[in-house]
Amino acid sequence: MVLESVDLTVLCENTAGRAGLRGEWGLSVWIDTGTHHILFDTGEATACAYNAEEMGVDLARTDAVVLSHGHYDHTGGLAQVLPLLPPVPIYLHPGALQYRYAKAGDIAVDPEEIRDIGMPDGVRAALQSEWELRFVEEPTEIVPGVWATGTIPRQEPTEGPGGVGALDTALQHPDPVVDDMAVWIETTGGILIVLGCAHAGVINTVRLVQQTNNNLPITGVIGGTHLRAVTSARMQATIECLASLPLSMVAACHCTGPREAFVLQSAFPDEFVPMTAGSRIRFPKPTTNN
Repeated sequence: MVLESVDLTVLCENTAGRAGLRGEWGLSVWIDTGTHHILFDTGEATACAYNAEEMGVDLARTDAVVLSHGHYDHTGGLAQVLPLLPPVPIYLHPGALQYRYAKAGDIAVDPEEIRDIGMPDGVRAALQSEWELRFVEEPTEIVPGVWATGTIPRQEPTEGPGGVGALDTALQHPDPVVDDMAVWIETTGGILIVLGCAHAGVINTVRLVQQTNNNLPITGVIGGTHLRAVTSARMQATIECLASLPLSMVAACHCTGPREAFVLQSAFPDEFVPMTAGSRIRFPKPTTNN
C-alpha cells in the first residue's frame, strides 16, 4: 500500500527542540499513517513517555512497536512505555536481545569501566515473558505502507563492519550489531527511510531498500546516521550515495555528531530539516503556493 502522506513526531532525541520537553541520549519516533500508529524505538529512559504526554501523543493508540536494535538508548524507554501500551506486537531482530558491553569512556569516573550497553535486564525480561515478539530478519511489512528492513547486508567497504562494543565483558568478541534495522515508509511522494542508529551503514541501508523496492524512488532519509567521527572517505561516500537519490528531505540526529550533521546540512541545504525532541515532520513535505 502506498500512503498519501505520513506524520512523524520525535518523542526522544539528544536535544529538546522547545521548552517543556526533555532531551535525552537516544531516539524515539511516533509514526502516524492516518490509520495506524507505530512507535519506533523508545530512547534511553523517561523522555519518550514524558514528551509523549506533553505533546498530546496517546501511546495507548499504538498498533505496533519497532525496535531498530538492542542498545540501551533505543530500548531503555520501554520500562516507562510498556505500561502505557495496549497489547501490541513488538517487532525486533532476534539479535536485539543479546547482551553487549563497552568501555564506559568519558561518561564515567573510570573510563576503563566495563558498561552494559544492551537492553536493560528488566526490559528484556518483560518482553520475553509478557509481550508478543515478532522477530524480523527479512523485509517485513509492519502495517500497510510501513516496512522494517530486517538484517541489512554489510557490503559497502567504507562503512566497515558497523560494530560497537563487544558481546562479552572481556571485550574479546566484537559486536557487529547484526540486529540493526531501519524502517521505510511508502508514500505517493516516494520512500522515506527512518534510521534508528544506522550501525549497518547509511549506504548499506539505502541499497537494501532500493533492491527491495523497484517501483518507488527514495526521496527522504532521516534519523540517526552513526557518522560521528567517521573517516572523510566514509562521509564523502555517504554524501555521494544520498546525492544520487532524488531527495526532498534529509535529517540527521542522535548519533550523527554535530560536525557531521553540519556537513550533511551543507551538502543538502534545501532538503535538510531539524530533528530534535518535539519535531513534527510531514512527509512528503507540504507544497507551498507562492
